[in-house]
Amino acid sequence: MTKRSIENKYMRELKDRDLLKWNERMEKSPYRVQVNSTWVNNHQLISFHVKYNDVGGSSQTPDPVVKWEFTFSVVESRKNEFSKILERLLIGGIANHVDIYGNVTKHEKISIDNVVKSKTESTHEIFNRKYIRYVYSFDGRLSAIMSYITIVEDAIEFLSNTWGYDENGEEYCLVKFPIGTVVSKEKDKSKDFLVLDYNYVIDYKDYIINYVIVEMLTDEKSLVIKYGESEIVSEKDLAYSRNNRIDNILN
Repeated sequence: MTKRSIENKYMRELKDRDLLKWNERMEKSPYRVQVNSTWVNNHQLISFHVKYNDVGGSSQTPDPVVKWEFTFSVVESRKNEFSKILERLLIGGIANHVDIYGNVTKHEKISIDNVVKSKTESTHEIFNRKYIRYVYSFDGRLSAIMSYITIVEDAIEFLSNTWGYDENGEEYCLVKFPIGTVVSKEKDKSKDFLVLDYNYVIDYKDYIINYVIVEMLTDEKSLVIKYGESEIVSEKDLAYSRNNRIDNILN
């Protein structure tokens, strides 16, 4: 029996573009963040600085402890899917280390555990659709808060790349091979595979959705469907199967 899903082991790395975005957010705060010249496990060390003038002057400081609030909305019909994506990305965590003392004498891997102090949900309606509004309240190290919110925004981006609305307001799937699609590999169309799940990868600024597929070892005349091993493949390596699609097979 094969596993029903493959855990996304991808670990998020904060890049310069992420830190530039956060410096814009913190424009009115006393802090700014940057990558240090030091590398830890092939990932750049992050450090914080206190601004002391309006022309870019600053001095390095320990990882600040701050409070932060973050609010966003997700369409109600995709609430569970959003939560599933977010959970997977949070499990992956953050690859970067942070200079916790402000002098590069000690650094720690950024941890996003226990940084959310409260989360509330409420419903509202816009564009004739119901949404869930989430309000996250954070209290802790700024590196952890930045990382957690970045991952939430990643989840929002992946959800937006999976589902959309047409001009009539009807929801439709944006990915080429939705879950439940029967596909073949582009280089070997003699075998059928079932799309079980999506796999999410961030490549600098690109949000890539790969596919978790499993080989189907039984023909359509059988009362039982047997499966091989699960694997992750990119969209370019897949093609539609001649069987095209099995509806509701995962229900």
